[in-house]
Amino acid sequence: MKNIIIGILIVLLVASGFMAYTYYGKYDQLSDILRADYYTDLSVINQASHKGVNYLHQDGRWWIHVDDAMNLIDQDMYISGSGQRVYIPFEHTALKLETRELNDFVSTYAKSINLPLMEKDNRKWLDLELLGKVYGFTHQVYVETGVHQIWTIEQDVPVVQVTKNAKMLSAKSGPSLGLGQVPSGTMAIELYAENDASYILTGTGDLGWVESSKVTKRDSTQGQVQPLRSLRRGKDIPEPLHLAWQQVSTFAGNPDLVKTPLEEGINILSPTWFNLNVDGIVLNLADPQVVDKLHQAEAKVWPIFKNNFDPDWTQELLASPDLQNRVIAQLLVYNALYDIDGINFDFENMYLADKEGYASFVQKASHLLDQQQMVSSVDVTVPWGSDMWSKVYDRPALAQAVDFVMLMAYDEYWASSQKTGSVASEPWVRRGIEESLDLIPREKLILGFPFYARVWTTQSSGKVSSKAVGFNTQQKILKENNLQASFDPNTGQNFVVYTLGGEKKEIWLEDETSVRMRAKLVKEYDLPGLAAWSRSFGHQEVWNWIQSELE
Repeated sequence: MKNIIIGILIVLLVASGFMAYTYYGKYDQLSDILRADYYTDLSVINQASHKGVNYLHQDGRWWIHVDDAMNLIDQDMYISGSGQRVYIPFEHTALKLETRELNDFVSTYAKSINLPLMEKDNRKWLDLELLGKVYGFTHQVYVETGVHQIWTIEQDVPVVQVTKNAKMLSAKSGPSLGLGQVPSGTMAIELYAENDASYILTGTGDLGWVESSKVTKRDSTQGQVQPLRSLRRGKDIPEPLHLAWQQVSTFAGNPDLVKTPLEEGINILSPTWFNLNVDGIVLNLADPQVVDKLHQAEAKVWPIFKNNFDPDWTQELLASPDLQNRVIAQLLVYNALYDIDGINFDFENMYLADKEGYASFVQKASHLLDQQQMVSSVDVTVPWGSDMWSKVYDRPALAQAVDFVMLMAYDEYWASSQKTGSVASEPWVRRGIEESLDLIPREKLILGFPFYARVWTTQSSGKVSSKAVGFNTQQKILKENNLQASFDPNTGQNFVVYTLGGEKKEIWLEDETSVRMRAKLVKEYDLPGLAAWSRSFGHQEVWNWIQSELE
């Protein structure tokens, strides 16, 4: 009897050993693959898995290293010569706009779009959520395992269900392998099958092999790329309109726009995000996080599209209907991609011969912006002055095309002037308003305020130079030099003159007196609003002066 029991135990041990040998033998090759690949950072991109993909979590969003994006998402994506952005062939995108007509237009004319790069620790990164909107994929991070999943929306998702409790051969901490439990009923994505085993990704981010006999395939699911945003019911325009322009020179400067809360009294921010380049390229510096935060603050976002003050690039654009269409197509894409509310055209320093061409271009662009329910506005100078800075604007034609015309009523005496004087004296601004109203409907004319003054320096040789300074810097100069300003009735402003280092200094001050003077003109001429260059030169008290004067 004893021998029988021993024999049975030996048989059981051999059988158990055989089963273990068979189990691990079957997975031996697969285990080697798993061991080699997946004890480091792991990403699943569609049905392929990759290790060592570089991600960064910063400012509440995920970024992917640009080299990984180019290798794994689109090998035709490339970095610009400046190293500040990537270019993406439009035909590779999954971008959909609000209407079929807009889609047809951008599909025909948008050759490429570009996205700005964020630089951190001498490495360059792309916003993954924004990239997902461009290519039509979703990004998910599984907290428990740290696995990143990127899945193209329109690609089939092969869903399986574990029908029996199963062992999963998967990577554990470090380079070791282990057996995990996958309960019956677990739903997972099957990445691929091999040697009677299925490689699956569970809903908790566990990756590994299970026996194919213990999973059942379910109907594959597939999403559809949706329009970036639905068509708006109409243009949402604040009343009264209080816009602040703000200079943004690099993508790294965008956080400064929302580092402090928007001053009370500003209801539209207009950052310098879009810039004309050669061949009808629109350089893009926009940041979706800034737009989101401004919208949360109930402010609108009307980025500036400027011509880089380059008359030759502008002439190249205006001479070519194809380049114009390419530019407009890019603007339409960026409007929807970033969910912005309007575009402010700021073309300056153009050839007089391009006067008609510029008006025609703005009319064409505004017509398509209207289909997106975007607010369009255009910047102009006072109606007199030089050919390239003033006479080049066909103000009646521009006013007919857009929702608003911003009168840049400043630089009466400009940076390179060889005579000292006010940036915007009261008589000069008043004349600018009145002559503009002869050409532009009152309900469309917005008065531009300067939030800066010039510190004029006259050397002993008589040479004149100047430096633009904001409100705080002006007050600091007064305090440090123990200066007392006096009122200049000819300009309607306070004025100081002093000597420093043997040089004569003059400032026609921008302060409460000058701000209230211009706000009174807005009220006197019953204009629908004002715009200020620029927000960074001002502070909350400046907007308080404006608010109290317009109440």
